[in-house]
Amino acid sequence: MTESNHAGKAPEHYRYENRLIWTEKRRAVVRADKLTPIVVAPPEEFGGEEGLWNPEQLLVASASSCLLSTFAAIAERAHLPFTGFECRAVGHLTRAPDGKFAITRIELFPVVDVADEELAEKARKLIEKAEERCLIANSLKYGTKVHALVRAPPRAAAAP
Repeated sequence: MTESNHAGKAPEHYRYENRLIWTEKRRAVVRADKLTPIVVAPPEEFGGEEGLWNPEQLLVASASSCLLSTFAAIAERAHLPFTGFECRAVGHLTRAPDGKFAITRIELFPVVDVADEELAEKARKLIEKAEERCLIANSLKYGTKVHALVRAPPRAAAAP
């Protein structure tokens, strides 16, 4: 998988490979070593089938799952325990003036749960770092915008 051998350093290059095999109509199966195959087709609005993953959904899911994995790694290194992470992701497919369609924006709405309010500010800062370092977002030619919400249970009122 790696193509760089620096002793003690992380490799500078990784390869991710899959194979798409057409099955029928506009449907195909994507396979990769050691991964569960997925059936893909165009979205319904472009003649695809209901209930199947499509390239547009996979791209949007890549952005949100990358944000989670980046945040989880940063939180682990920063010793930030979090108790939950959910992310709603919205991709905007737009026709450009040249007539071509493109995903022109992805908005991510992560909700991070922490055990108490004292951890909330640290979590907010780490989600910002994750937004900056997410390699999928950094690979796209347009911006990915993160609208984060960090939740912590309210502090218990002090006993009188």
